[in-house]
Amino acid sequence: MDNSIFNTIDNTSIFRDLDKAEKLRLTEIVEEKKYNENQTVFSIQDKGKYFYVVKEGAVTLRLKNGQIRKYGPLSSFGEVAIFGNNYRTGVITADTATVLLSFHKSILFEGGILPPETALKISHQLVNKIVDYVHSHIAIPSAEIISRGENERVEFKASIDAFTSEGIMRTLVGFLNSQGGTIFIGVDDRKQIVGINSYDYNDIDRFCTNFTAYIQKRIGPCFVQLITYDIEEIDGKRIFRIDCTPATKPALLRIQGATAHNAKDVFIIRAGAGNRVIKNKRHMLTYIAEHFYAA
Repeated sequence: MDNSIFNTIDNTSIFRDLDKAEKLRLTEIVEEKKYNENQTVFSIQDKGKYFYVVKEGAVTLRLKNGQIRKYGPLSSFGEVAIFGNNYRTGVITADTATVLLSFHKSILFEGGILPPETALKISHQLVNKIVDYVHSHIAIPSAEIISRGENERVEFKASIDAFTSEGIMRTLVGFLNSQGGTIFIGVDDRKQIVGINSYDYNDIDRFCTNFTAYIQKRIGPCFVQLITYDIEEIDGKRIFRIDCTPATKPALLRIQGATAHNAKDVFIIRAGAGNRVIKNKRHMLTYIAEHFYAA
């Protein structure tokens, strides 16, 4: 058995309901595929035969409406088109040398490959992922969310340069440890859409790649799959939208000290339209027990 494949499956959210034996079975039927930088994984001319999990590297999805999404290690994608004989909704290309775990849709819809209960567990998670995407990206348009102003689930940043700022990282950890949320880049504190039109797609791709690596280093690779990126256009101005799904386990932000020995981890939650660091260990443990592990 390839332990690296099992570890990827074991830490990917769409397989969270599976027991060890079921995950081991997946390692026997999965296809590992390697892609070079800028190589196309699939395009809108292709029908959905596979859904994927990123084992190594990163990929970019460009939708037909111009929106962009990024997927890093442990992220899953490609599930929409496998339900039915549908064409892909966009084009996926590898940002760098990338390894994907590819799962043919037959494992879900044809008997004899997986036990029915295993296929049902995976299908349930994939459908939930699709519903979450529709709810956050279609049911509530960005313009409407922006019009409501900043709150416990929304924050604005005027410049794309804020990607690497401590404030962005703190907000993401706060969202992960609370109810999730959205950061809009290209919107100021007065809800005015100032846009990021001065940046071209190459600039944005570069920021995204660096930002994904930054999340892995400062928060942890298992949380990358919970954070997605889109480019949208409102009134002729491009904005960058970062969506963060609430985590199922506590997230800590690594604060760098003068030396590696002085680095420390902090626990942050979202409080109203701001972030709150919980320093008292008893308060932190109480929050974690009630928020993450309460029956």
